[in-house]
Amino acid sequence: MLEDKSANKSSSSSSSEWMGEDGPSGEGLYSTPAGRIPLDCHGVSVVGKGRRVNQDDYLLAPLPTQGGPAFLFAVADGIGGGPAGDRASGMAIQGLHEFVRKTAAEPDLMRAIDPGELLRRGVLRCHEQILADVESHPELFGMGTTLTAALVLWPRVWIVNAGDSRCYRLRDARLERLTFDHTLVQKLTDEGILTPETARRSRWRHALWNHLGKSSAAVDPQVVASELRPDDALLLTTDGVTDPLTDEEIEAFAGESGPARRLSRRIVEAAEEKGGKDDMTLIFARFSRRGAERASDLA
Repeated sequence: MLEDKSANKSSSSSSSEWMGEDGPSGEGLYSTPAGRIPLDCHGVSVVGKGRRVNQDDYLLAPLPTQGGPAFLFAVADGIGGGPAGDRASGMAIQGLHEFVRKTAAEPDLMRAIDPGELLRRGVLRCHEQILADVESHPELFGMGTTLTAALVLWPRVWIVNAGDSRCYRLRDARLERLTFDHTLVQKLTDEGILTPETARRSRWRHALWNHLGKSSAAVDPQVVASELRPDDALLLTTDGVTDPLTDEEIEAFAGESGPARRLSRRIVEAAEEKGGKDDMTLIFARFSRRGAERASDLA
């Protein structure tokens, strides 16, 4: 039975501007130049089996822009084996939200900066804040986290990534990965040295070469941009979900009909059923023509 621990997470209680019964949820009808687009989104995070602290964190938040619907979605996974992973992931989520929100509230700033560059600078700032926190608290040496975020300025989306959390786009029931894992195993796979099957079993599959904090090494945020269409969905996950489930399995669940709350929880439950033991976090955000009449009641 899935037990959602998101209500205990820092972003769920303070950073997120949406809150549902078991975690942040958002639903509404948003005006765009192309018409009104209903949004249905939900985030779920569960603590791993045998663990007392959930080191994941996540965010779903609308942004105060004047140019149409804007949203920030993010997931972070405190690096296992290091101290205060939950502190690091919380700092990353809250720090990025604050940085982007303040910029989005200033129309002149939003027009002057590329959204991808905004995300990149936000991640660099979060990295510096984590390192500064470690400097003030030496007992936290080694604290670090992944961070993956999607900034939606309809119909465009910019994704930033550092680590092995992921962002996917679901279109016409087909799942496309928009990020790549910053792991040594992924590098070896890309170079043809390892097969995907061997990579999934490798003991080094979680060895990161890019992350926030942990050491004074520079973080290298990777940014990609893409387009969204009505009926597209974005999925952001930590590796607690993608370790036990293949992309094909996630695609099958995500392509089912139903609200974001049910689909996001179903995917996490499937990861648990496949033997996943790590903390698991998933955001499902769908911009859809379907359900417009129901969403219009919330506008």
